[in-house]
Amino acid sequence: MALGKIGKIPAKLSYKTQSPRPSQRQPAVTPSQLLVKKVYDLIDDLKSSDVAKDLELPEMVVCGDQSAGKSSFLHSLTGIPFPVSDKACTRFATILRMRSADVAAPVYSAQIMPSFDTTDEDEIGRLRKYTPVLHDLSQVGAVTAEAAKHMQVEGTGFSPHTLVINVAARGSMNLTLVDLPGIFNSPTAKQTVEDLERVKQITRAHITRKRTIIVYIRAMIVEDANANLRKEIVECDPGGKRTFCVLTKPDLFKPLQSPSIAKDFERQLNEQVPWATHIVMNRNLTTLDTSGDVRLADELNCLEVEPWASVDDGHKGIDTLSPRLCKMFEEHVFQLLPDIADDLTRKNETLRAELARMPPPPQAITTRTLFAAHPEFERLVRSAGRGDHYDRFFDNGGNQLRFQIRDRVSQLMRALNTRAVPTTEHLDPKIAKQYGIPEREGVADHVLRDRITEKLGKATIPTVHFEQEAAELLDKLVKPWDEHTKSAISGIASEGVAFAGAAFTGAVQKKGAGQSVLTLGATVATTLSDMISHRLENLLEPRRRERDKKTTFPEATGFLTKANLIESIRLSAETAATDRQNSVQSSDALCLRSLLDSLADIQLPSRSTAAAIIMCVDACYQQHVDKLSVDLGETEVSRLVEECLLDTLSLSNIASTPQDQLFDVDDAGLPAMSEERARCQGRIAKLEDFQRKLADIRREVHPNKRPATPEEDEDGERRKRGRLEDWPLLS
Repeated sequence: MALGKIGKIPAKLSYKTQSPRPSQRQPAVTPSQLLVKKVYDLIDDLKSSDVAKDLELPEMVVCGDQSAGKSSFLHSLTGIPFPVSDKACTRFATILRMRSADVAAPVYSAQIMPSFDTTDEDEIGRLRKYTPVLHDLSQVGAVTAEAAKHMQVEGTGFSPHTLVINVAARGSMNLTLVDLPGIFNSPTAKQTVEDLERVKQITRAHITRKRTIIVYIRAMIVEDANANLRKEIVECDPGGKRTFCVLTKPDLFKPLQSPSIAKDFERQLNEQVPWATHIVMNRNLTTLDTSGDVRLADELNCLEVEPWASVDDGHKGIDTLSPRLCKMFEEHVFQLLPDIADDLTRKNETLRAELARMPPPPQAITTRTLFAAHPEFERLVRSAGRGDHYDRFFDNGGNQLRFQIRDRVSQLMRALNTRAVPTTEHLDPKIAKQYGIPEREGVADHVLRDRITEKLGKATIPTVHFEQEAAELLDKLVKPWDEHTKSAISGIASEGVAFAGAAFTGAVQKKGAGQSVLTLGATVATTLSDMISHRLENLLEPRRRERDKKTTFPEATGFLTKANLIESIRLSAETAATDRQNSVQSSDALCLRSLLDSLADIQLPSRSTAAAIIMCVDACYQQHVDKLSVDLGETEVSRLVEECLLDTLSLSNIASTPQDQLFDVDDAGLPAMSEERARCQGRIAKLEDFQRKLADIRREVHPNKRPATPEEDEDGERRKRGRLEDWPLLS
């Protein structure tokens, strides 16, 4: 597109040159402005993504030699107060994204866009964290200085990274500008020869692109021979079709002293050769804080004298330059959209070809596969619940769910039956039954024994009431139950979750759907675990309530009755001289001797009373254990877990749950998906997303137009690759 041949600027594209204040009444955003904003935002998002590295996207860059008035020009054009001084130096590129938006108050934001050449992930992460909050445009100078610190070019050096400033406001222009560092003439202590080459490299990287509009800021007081950037532009754009020249500082130029140069400038402005050209008067250091109206008046006075008075009004002044640039960039972008769509399609094809050459990923598990495998999964679950382990799937002991549950319950029972260090030997079953003593070691907890014997040692007679002491002893025995049962329930739930993944893996493999190893996704695993835990807790709730009730023991006479019986047995054992094996009492006394001996530090008959209390408490505790053992029967718990597995992984849940939540595919035994493949797939997904958005924009522009067939389209093959046609040049 030849930038010099721009027709009359429509009134509806006349943008204000200053960012609107919230108090100003601004016109509503028009549909055409919304469409332009949507397209520009799409280009910006594409440029910020990693897929843009090899794509050439339209842009408008502002460049010039150092001190050509570039910063003050941008200030006048956009209303953004960039740092302006004789010694100011921009050490990185800045993207200005200005959008017309239907907002109550202007919205400002900023961030750093790392260079595509930066591979250090830590560096990229550090730069992207810089997202300052801007309340008004007066903070831009501080944000620019802080960005230089983050890019580590404060005072010296030039950065390849880019600062992005976003402005959204009613009445704002729709325009994206890239402000490049100025090219300086002579190296200094802070601007070395290496810095000069870096700036030229940054500038050349932008202006050599065939889809870049070059806005060349040319100070009229600098001769062509000293304009370093002019030579670069002529080399990159020999026909001048992509270059737009802005002449600055006319107030400092002396036409009478250089009449030939003044004549050349006048011809360039009137004939728009060799480039499309515009003349503006910059703000200087003494007029930076003047209002827009004052600046426009000063500019008008400057440009209404010869030789500028004869220049077309459309080619001079900042108020006409703003819509001229907006219109130019708008036409440029919309004309290139079909080519951008083509580029995205070709890039997608290239990436897909590259993806096809990579090792295949682990085989995916689809919903159809899971549906086909579900009957086999249900059969394995029911077999595991019954303990029928004839299938080869159960050759792996870890898949024998019922046995795993039985082991967990057994561990719980052992934990509840073992209170502490044993204090008695095994008792004869007949004696144990007669006196209610459990057939195991650990009849009495040694801590409890020490506590009760201490109490009894202080008693003068064995007729003291011990109901409360017995209740306290029982409460202390059952207190650890919650911790033990919670651990057992958690273990059973984890066994159920592990079995679910293994059973579905076995079912999928049996159906010949691949060798991938399935594990439950975090969401479904949590749901299944919570369901098993909740149902087991409900199963044990009645026992917990019964256990928490205060136990009513017999009155003291009941303890004394048993104590007297124990004492008589003990005395008879001491007095019997012969044939103790034929005496039931002697045999009983021998069996109880270890318990009584453990209480030997208590005077008679108190130790017999202590033994009676301990035996009563222990018998009550054992009743609780026996009832819990019945509730947690192997069959009952297996049935409960089986129901949870089938409910959580029902066909309806498989159909309604997203695949990424239902199962994770393990890479065991399969070629692992490489980072390179993952990146390639990610870039393809982004490209296709951008292609869909472009297609949506086309449908918005032409809602009733059907796609042309290859026979109707002279360039059908090009359309097949995704080219968009008939884009309007919004005028």
